[in-house]
Amino acid sequence: MARITSVPDEYYQGFVKLFSLESLAFEMLVNALKRAEPTLGTMKLANNLGPIENLEPETITDILLSVSSLNNYREEIDASVEDTVGDVNFIITTREKDSLFSRPERQESFKKRLTALLQNEQVYCSSKALGLTNNYDKVYYSAKVISDIRPIFGTNTADKPKASLVTHTLKIHFAHFKDDEWVHEDTYVTMDINDIRRLKEVLSRAERKERTLAGIIKEAGMKNLSPAEEE
Repeated sequence: MARITSVPDEYYQGFVKLFSLESLAFEMLVNALKRAEPTLGTMKLANNLGPIENLEPETITDILLSVSSLNNYREEIDASVEDTVGDVNFIITTREKDSLFSRPERQESFKKRLTALLQNEQVYCSSKALGLTNNYDKVYYSAKVISDIRPIFGTNTADKPKASLVTHTLKIHFAHFKDDEWVHEDTYVTMDINDIRRLKEVLSRAERKERTLAGIIKEAGMKNLSPAEEE
């Protein structure tokens, strides 16, 4: 079984903050999570928790993002919660020189905290939801249509154009994962007015299906984390 041997820099401080957190502050964080509902992404979950006494918003966000990164990664390598917690504790306490991190009772406290957050349904479902929306080869970001008039010249190009036509180019901006990072690219598709009408109907059909499926989710008593429902 694969083990965790390092923590990326962008998540490291979140674990240090969780380790150093006062007991009362951690209890208040856990209580706030119990009152919260899953959202589309851990960042939004952290924002929805609202102000928590003795906890800076940045600290809450850093801790939850760090924990979410573990949720996603440990599933990829099929690591248990216990092994994950032990690995992260070893990495943090080996790297940090402050005597606080060498105290056995604080290490045990950190492992219990990290275990509790890894097993927290709100944190898990929020990070899982965002992961599912991005779990594709290409992820859409934005689009733009560029319209042109294309002149048609006769046999003598010195004369004015004999006719013209309107063309449209659909520019789609997307991202894909390559070499452990998101790479942004554009693709261009030429369309005429009939293509645009057909595309509008395809998108309208998708909207109708969205409403139907949202109704099924509501009838089942489940929380709908789709972006339109989250706004």
